[in-house]
Amino acid sequence: MLGVLDLFGFPPHPIGAAAILLCALVWGLRSRLKNRPYLLALQAAVVAGLAARLAFVVQSGTLSITGVISDIMTLTVGQFMMFWFFCWLIISLIFTIRKRNDNANIFTRNRNK
Repeated sequence: MLGVLDLFGFPPHPIGAAAILLCALVWGLRSRLKNRPYLLALQAAVVAGLAARLAFVVQSGTLSITGVISDIMTLTVGQFMMFWFFCWLIISLIFTIRKRNDNANIFTRNRNK
């Protein structure tokens, strides 16, 4: 079982977890309510993966173009799927909370939503 978790890069590094949380919150809070949060999660996962890899390179102190490109190329499909899943989970929870509070404007003039 641990091999499967290692394949998906779980648990994420704290830098990767911070990037996931930050990107998912930004994408979830700035977007309108949509029926397909998995597409927003895909965008957030790509940006979070790139930001986490860039932060790893900056932290290691070997900042060069080839170092950045080679470190970005080490992002596996499993790690990307983990990034996507956590971004999707956060964005879906944000949309659920927004939908729950959407009925607060029931007595306004503009009821067409």
